Amino acid sequence: MNIKENDLKTYISNHIGACIEEGKEKAKLTLFQGQVAEAEILLSEMDYTDIYIHWSEKNNNYVAVVYNINK
Repeated sequence: MNIKENDLKTYISNHIGACIEEGKEKAKLTLFQGQVAEAEILLSEMDYTDIYIHWSEKNNNYVAVVYNINK
């Protein structure tokens, strides 16, 4: 795993963890185009499978919404 992949995994873990601590049922992750496939793999490895990824014209990047984070 290279540094970039490790940084993405840390970002995902920290963000989802913070959302869980706040009592949220879902987490929204901002992703750049080159991170989408990698994020899907990392989320699957972390047992998060209820995911919706869409392009955000407003922010000019991808947004991954991860549902059911409180398992």
